[in-house]
Parts: sequence; C-alpha cells; structure tokens
Amino acid sequence: MEIKLAVEGDKLLAADMLAATDAKQLESRWKAHEEMVGTFDAYIEAILKGGETEAGYISAARTPAFRDLAEETDRFHNDQFQPAIARIHETKARALKSYGMMQEAMHEAGGSFERVVKLAEKLEGAVKDRIQEKIRSGGTAGEILSVQNTWADMAMEIKTTLARSRIAMEEYAQDMEAASRGEVEKEYQDSLGEFDQWIQALLKGGRTGEGMIAAVTDPDLRRLVEEIDALHDKEFQVQAARFMELAGENARNEAELASLKGHVYEVGGKMGVLLGRLEAGAQDQVHSAFQEARDIASASTIQAGVGVGVGFVLALLLGLLITRSITRPIDRIARVLFEGSEQVASASNQLASASQELAEGASEQAAALEETSASLEEMSSMTRRNADNSGEANTLMDQARDVVLRAADSMKELNGAMDEISASGQAIGRIIKTIDEIAFQTNLLALNAAVEAARAGTAGAGFAVVAEEVRNLAQRSAEAARNTAGLIEDTIMRIQQGSSLVRRTNEAFGAVAGQSKKAADLVGEIATSSTEQSEGITQINSAMTQMDQVTQRTAASAEESASASEQLRSQAEEIFGSVQDLLRLVNGGRDGGEASPGNNGLHTRAGLANGRNGNSRPLPAHGRPAPGGRNEALIPLEEEFDEF
Repeated sequence: MEIKLAVEGDKLLAADMLAATDAKQLESRWKAHEEMVGTFDAYIEAILKGGETEAGYISAARTPAFRDLAEETDRFHNDQFQPAIARIHETKARALKSYGMMQEAMHEAGGSFERVVKLAEKLEGAVKDRIQEKIRSGGTAGEILSVQNTWADMAMEIKTTLARSRIAMEEYAQDMEAASRGEVEKEYQDSLGEFDQWIQALLKGGRTGEGMIAAVTDPDLRRLVEEIDALHDKEFQVQAARFMELAGENARNEAELASLKGHVYEVGGKMGVLLGRLEAGAQDQVHSAFQEARDIASASTIQAGVGVGVGFVLALLLGLLITRSITRPIDRIARVLFEGSEQVASASNQLASASQELAEGASEQAAALEETSASLEEMSSMTRRNADNSGEANTLMDQARDVVLRAADSMKELNGAMDEISASGQAIGRIIKTIDEIAFQTNLLALNAAVEAARAGTAGAGFAVVAEEVRNLAQRSAEAARNTAGLIEDTIMRIQQGSSLVRRTNEAFGAVAGQSKKAADLVGEIATSSTEQSEGITQINSAMTQMDQVTQRTAASAEESASASEQLRSQAEEIFGSVQDLLRLVNGGRDGGEASPGNNGLHTRAGLANGRNGNSRPLPAHGRPAPGGRNEALIPLEEEFDEF
C-alpha cells in the first residue's frame, strides 16, 4: 500500500509539474518526486531482501512468483515511469525558460512599436501643419489633395500597418497549431511588405493601392520618414523576429508537454495494474502465512493426541511386560512433541507480531488516504469554482463581442452617411460653380448695358446707373461664389479625410470583432477544460474513497488475523506446558529441565524463554534403576497386576 501511495503521489506531482508557473514551483515538485522515489525503492527493497522501513520490519518475500512480480514492478518503475516524469520536468523547465524569454522579447518589441508609432504620429502632425500653411498661403485644393494630403494618408497607412504587425505577433503567440501559426506569420510578413511600400512611396513617390503618391521634398518630413524606416528595420523587425522565434519554440514545448502528459497517464495506468497485482500477491502471502500457522497448530494438536495415545499404550505394555525399555520410546516421543510445540509457539509469536504490524500499517494507510481524500475534495471544489468563473468569463466575452459587432455596424452606417455627405458637398460645389458662371455672365451683360447707355447719351444715363449697380452685384456674387467654392472644396476634402478615417476605423472594428471572437472561443475552451478537469478530479476523489474503504477492510482483516494469532499462541503455550508435564512424567517426576541424552539439550519452558538450553543428565543404563528414584515409583506395576 505504501508503494501504491508513492506512485499515486508521483502522478499528482507530475500533474503539478505540468501546471507549474515558475521554476521555484517546478523544483519544489521535483524534490517531492525524489522523496516519493525513495519511498518506493525502500519498500521494494524490503520486499525483495527484508529490512526495516518506516512502517516497521518487513520480511523478504519467499515465493518465487511474488518476488518475480516485485522485480517486474521495480523494473517498470525505473525504466518507464520515472523517466517519463523526468522528461516532464526537463521539458517544463525548458518551456518556462523559453516563455520568460518570449515575454521579455515581446516587451522589447512593444517598446520599439510604441516609438515607431510615435514617430508616425509626429509625421502625420507635421504633414497636417504643412497643409494648413499651404491653405493660408493660397495653395489650391488640387495641389493640396495631390501632394500633402497623400503624405497624410501614407502616415495613417503606416500606423495601420504597424497595428496589423502587432496584432499578428500577439496572435502568433496565442496559436498552438503549426498551420495557424503559418497563416499568422504570412499575415505578419504581408504587413512588413506594406510598410516598406508606404515608406518607399514617401521617399521616392509612385503609385500604390491608395493612388499616386508624391515624393516628400520637405527636408524635415523626409528626415522623419527615414528615421521611422531605420527604427522599424533595425529595432522593431529584429525584436519581433526574435519574439516569434521564441513563441514558436514555446508552442513546440507546449505540444511536447501535452504528448508527455498522455504518455505519463498511459504509463501510470500500466503501473497501477502492476501495483494491483503486487497488492493482491501481498494479500495472498498474508493468507498463506496464516493458513500455514493454522496447519502447524493442527498438526501439533494431532501429534500431541497421537503421542498421548501411544504413551498410554506403551504404559499398558510396560504394565503387562514389566519392562523398563519402554521408557526410551516414550522419552523420544515426548522430545518430538516438545520440539513440535516449541516450533508452533515460535511460529505463532512471529505470526502474531506480523499480523499486529500489518494491522498498524493498514490503519496508518487508512488515515493517510482519508487526508488525501480531503485534499482532493478541496481541489475539486476549487476546480468547480474555476469552471464557474470561466463560464461567467465566457458569457462576458460573448456580450463584449456583441457590443463590438453593434459598434462595427454603427460605423458602417456612419461610413454610409459620410459618403452621402460627400456626395451632397460635391453637388453643392457644382451648384456654386453654376452660380459663379451666372454671375460672370451677368457681369458681362451689365458691362454691355453700360456701353449701350453711354452711347445713348443723356437718354441712357439712368439705365447706366442701373447697369453699374447690376455689375457691382454680379461682382459681389462672383466673389461670394468663389469664397463659397473654396469653403466647399475644403469641406469636401475634410469629408473625404473623415470618410477615409471612418473606413479605417470600421476595418479596425472588424479586426477587433475578429479578435473578440477568438478570445471568446479561447475562453470557451478554457471553460470546457475546467469542467472536464472538475469531472476528472471528482472521479479521482471517488477512486480514493474506494481505496480508503478497501484499506479499512484490510485493517479489519489484519486485526482479526492478529486476534487469531494470539489465540493460536495461547493454545501453543498450553500444548507446550502439557508436553513439559509429559516429560516430567517420563523422567520420573524430575524437573522438566532434565532430559535424556537423546534430547540434545531440549529446551524447557524456562529455557525457551531465556534462550538457553536446560540442564541435562544421562538416563540410567538399561536394566538398572536410576539413582535417586525407581521406575516403579512412576508406574506401580505390581499393585495393578495384582488387581488385574
């Protein structure tokens, strides 16, 4: 049972190693594992060779089949079970180290990302300043839209591409499947290609997916673009590549740990079968020893009965034949009975001691199992709470995903509204252009009217005044139309920028919605795993309860065996006393410590207790009475024959 507890404890420690979050926890579990291995080796060695253990002295196994089973269990434990746990320890230590390095690389890459984003925002702000300066200096809308506005778009695209790279890195760290990581890595490489495309468009100009881009000619802006490119290439990309390499290594370590977990469970199951056979063999050994003791006691009782009968017959023969030669056979028989009863007493003492030790060990095991069962119950309760919390987190993630989806829908509607506003602004621009043309034509007509009034002389003086006023109104209308057209163009440009921002925001919301869905799926998987873990611990707790019941039954059986052994020892002592009385009777009423020469130092009751041979003296020669007594004093033959 101690061996079985050591192996079960090792299984739990293997699970703890897999769940360890730092090297300190891992090494603590490994140290406890080494103690479990020491306990296993100590009890296996005691079974094979005999020796003292924490549970007391254990006798070496006697039957070849039981010894072979113990050796097979030891070999399997050393060759398969222990190496499997050692591989978990080694792989987990490597995984923890790799995970720490990955987190450090992610932190460094995140710092570089923030610095590149800040430079991109600085570039965007500087471009906006240039646009404002251009507007104040009287630059045309077409020039601004074709030059400075494209720079602002590229700055925005740089920020968006950086965000895509960062999202791809985080997804790469979360995905455990090689195929998924390959897709994410391709997305990351695509974002790097787009970044280089935007940078080259700003530095050299050219056509991109966003249209024709003018090269940056402003020295300050160009220096900012070059600084962004250098920081992205020399820091962010290098650190991101190291992070993704470590993330891939971490994923491989996790996959190997998952495989090792299944292997340990498989090897642990085989180990459990061997331990079950070993435990059954140990119980057979106990039953065999108990049956052997009972057989010895029964044989001793039969021998005593036969000896008494033979002694009685021999006594009759002595009475009939009046011979002293019968004393020697009776003495020899009594010696055999004495030795047999002595062996029975010794065997019953050993059996009683072994049964008592077995009962104490079973009681201690039952107590240990009760403590283990209580600990498992606490673990089961904690796992159920984790499962409940994971379920609540899953619900919250679903709600958050719904909110993000609704926000994305709202952004789509906003994008449509912005497009409609842009179309309306363009229509207003066309109307203003028409008004400007009408004002221009009115001005021409007023000018012609003034010329005709001048030709008319005094008769056309009044008409000339009216024509002059109409001309003034036409000029004012033209000026107002030009101003309004400028404002409309500026408004249209801003609406287009707003539409672009809304479109990108909508895309970002779509990406966030996708990430929220992935996060919700991960939380759902965690909730499912927690539920399965809770069910597994409940099953383990049930198994521990059954083991506790079996151990308690074993303890009760051991106590019954100890009680029966005590009764056997008491009966053996009674037989021992009866045989001593027979010896005293055979030796003519002398002290039971005296024996015949053929006795070879036969132990008396006192000699057995003290571990020394009793005193002996030779019997008289055949045909002569021994000094100090006569056989007739022991058996009055003449009187009985007279009566006969």
